[in-house]
Amino acid sequence: MNGGVGIVAKKEPSNIFESIAFWIVETIPDDLQNIIVILGMTFIFTAGLIALFFAIPVIAYYEKVKDETELPKKDTSKVKYTCQICEVNVWGKYGLNIKCNDCGSDFEMND
Repeated sequence: MNGGVGIVAKKEPSNIFESIAFWIVETIPDDLQNIIVILGMTFIFTAGLIALFFAIPVIAYYEKVKDETELPKKDTSKVKYTCQICEVNVWGKYGLNIKCNDCGSDFEMND
């Protein structure tokens, strides 16, 4: 018996990230490994801040454009008129006096 200490089988890396991790662990001294980890975390944090810095104005601009294009402007200068017999509809300015050519009745303004 060797006091509970066993031989650990070396795992082969299965992808590029594991290959890089194994290379760092096997070839670089501990102090340098710590520096590499800190630099990597700093890089990721900085990249996140940069992405956030650029994303906020883009999102704000998108929301502004979305709000402006969501509701079309309603043209209040036109009124809908309907022939009460034929039920034909026409649009025109307020106060028109028009007749239906098919039945001869007056168009009435809808509210």
